[in-house]
Amino acid sequence: MLSTIERGVFSEPEKPLMEWDVLDYYGYTPMFFLHQNAKKKVWNSPRLPHIIYYYENEKPHKMTMGMGLLYSPAFLIAHAMAPVFGYPADGLSRPYQWAVHLSLYPYLLLGWWALFGWLNMLGYKHYLSIVAAGMVLLGTNLYYYTVDEPAMTHAFSFSLVSLMLYLSGRWFKENHRKWVFGSAFVLGIIVLVRPVNALLIALIPLNGLLFFDGKQLFGFFRKQHKAILIATIIGLLSVFPQFLYWKLGFGSWFVYSYGEERFFWSNPKVMEGLFSFRKGWFLYTPLAVFMFIGFFNQSRRIVLWSALFVSVFFYVAFSWWCWWYGGAYSQRVIIDVYPWLTLGLVGGMTLWMKSRWRWPISATLVVLVAYNLFTTYQYRVKLIHDDANTPCSLKHNFLRVNPEPQDWWEMLYYPDYTAAKAQEEIYPPAEGWSSFCHSRK
Repeated sequence: MLSTIERGVFSEPEKPLMEWDVLDYYGYTPMFFLHQNAKKKVWNSPRLPHIIYYYENEKPHKMTMGMGLLYSPAFLIAHAMAPVFGYPADGLSRPYQWAVHLSLYPYLLLGWWALFGWLNMLGYKHYLSIVAAGMVLLGTNLYYYTVDEPAMTHAFSFSLVSLMLYLSGRWFKENHRKWVFGSAFVLGIIVLVRPVNALLIALIPLNGLLFFDGKQLFGFFRKQHKAILIATIIGLLSVFPQFLYWKLGFGSWFVYSYGEERFFWSNPKVMEGLFSFRKGWFLYTPLAVFMFIGFFNQSRRIVLWSALFVSVFFYVAFSWWCWWYGGAYSQRVIIDVYPWLTLGLVGGMTLWMKSRWRWPISATLVVLVAYNLFTTYQYRVKLIHDDANTPCSLKHNFLRVNPEPQDWWEMLYYPDYTAAKAQEEIYPPAEGWSSFCHSRK
């Protein structure tokens, strides 16, 4: 949090702390509290990005309202404090921007507490739970989205999914319906933040397999059918405001707001999403390898069902037309399932700490955390491009700390966003990486 404040304080004074996607998430908040106008939105100009303004549009918000809901407590605090410090109470002035920029941290603390509590519930040693959770923060791209872009969805989703796992774990352990009701409400908010994360409902029965075998879990669900029905209603009610917004503001119960952007189900880019030079998750977040290896210390049923869940998640995530998810560090879409993948890491650490390889493995994990912190710095100073990296650009900048001179930009291979929407983008380049890099030396 202190690092985030430092980056905000010492950034350009006119530079907004909210930009692009965050403004669309945030637009719901002043729309509801200040304007009561479904067509009122917030945006910034490509030519003058430091200017944030309101405008009206006949189209609905592109994003759903989950983040606007999560920003609301911070918004209300800023709304009360802005006049005290001489700022206009208009929803756009600096106090509101700071409030949204820092709004993640209470949720993140709650998510960390929930993740730690869930791992302890499963019987892992306290120190291993703390170390595993810390490594996921510092050793993955979650660090970047916690410190540099905390108002984006990803660290929020990480926190909410952690909370859902904790609440559902308490349900399985204590057999009390209040926990499944809480799980259902949190799942609804997760879906409001990113609708595709409705997939994460699968984590609830997966979590159950940590407490019961398959037959016992089925029996538990049968006995809890009334609670599950009520929980389903709670989950549906928690997402209902989005449908109400569409209906009252635009006349339809459902509006597809993404235009030409869509999924290409017959051509998922899973290999590119995991291994490509542009945005391969294992390349930019190598700690992920240990998350998967560690699952083999789990029971066979957990390994098999987790593999199925992750495979489906990857298939859906990388069927999206923009499989690299725009300008981003590593594969930000996968952050949402890091709480479950932490199970693999802590399970592996439990096994590795008992083996004769514990010191080499521990040293490797420390190196991978350091690698992530270093490459995050490189991304900040533009030594790692946000969507156009190539093998030659990465090789040229390996371990480099000084962004000047920018003599490597010609080594980049920029994505064609228009072609990608039509499933016509050519990646990797037709001539192959070897010829591409040779031609740019």
